[in-house]
Amino acid sequence: MRATINIDSELFAKAKAFALSEKLALQSLVIEGVHHVLGTKLAAKKSSRLKLITSSASGGACKGVNINSNSALRDLMDFS
Repeated sequence: MRATINIDSELFAKAKAFALSEKLALQSLVIEGVHHVLGTKLAAKKSSRLKLITSSASGGACKGVNINSNSALRDLMDFS
């Protein structure tokens, strides 16, 4: 597929020189660059997803602990 893109003249000159030094066609360099950017961005999106770990513990609060009372919980956590 053919496409026309606008590239800054300085960037174009650098890309053309790099492609020449690597014995690549400019088209190949552009395609490789697009693949690289897309691969990097897609990999970053996939790795940024977290798998949440859920507890398999059963039971609940210790005997005598009222988890519905903030003041009771504060009293239990008061270490002073």
